[in-house]
Amino acid sequence: MDEDGLVPSGMKFMKTQDGYYMDALDGTTTPGRQCTGKLKVLIMVAALMVLVLMGVSVLIGMAIGGFFKDSTTGQPLADTTAVVSNCTSATEFQNEDNCSGPGDTRSTDGGLDVTTVFKDTLPRTVLLMWIDYNGTADPSKGWQLAPGGSLRLKTNTVHPFVAKIDGTDEWVRIGGQCKYYPQAEHVDIA
Repeated sequence: MDEDGLVPSGMKFMKTQDGYYMDALDGTTTPGRQCTGKLKVLIMVAALMVLVLMGVSVLIGMAIGGFFKDSTTGQPLADTTAVVSNCTSATEFQNEDNCSGPGDTRSTDGGLDVTTVFKDTLPRTVLLMWIDYNGTADPSKGWQLAPGGSLRLKTNTVHPFVAKIDGTDEWVRIGGQCKYYPQAEHVDIA
């Protein structure tokens, strides 16, 4: 006799030489066709369960990616947060409509040295400012960039920058962020 596996009841059966299955616990026998039919039904039920679970997973993914909206912006929740390794607080990277300057952000020690080219893509002159270790973005120590102009700086990945339209209190985004931590070689101010 060869061991043939499990049937829906979960008990071990042994296949006999004459085509029957014998229950290993009580010794009763069942014709092979009946056991094969039960196994086919079990396999079909298992496949149906897998399909249902896959469908539920797709629905959950759709819900997270598009049906749940942020109450203030109306954007899908998947689009309103960003994971950034060098941020000092999670609130800095929420989907803000208007930028508001340095806030509680400040430079820290550590990080990696990086050279970044900042480019003014706006039709007005911008003032690019480094946020120092005290959390200050001093305009007198900033850089003016004319429309279309660029500036190459050696800086650090934990030294944030902010920018505003020169001569105004209108803060603008750098690389899509209100407070930009240098990561890329080129970044647009928009």
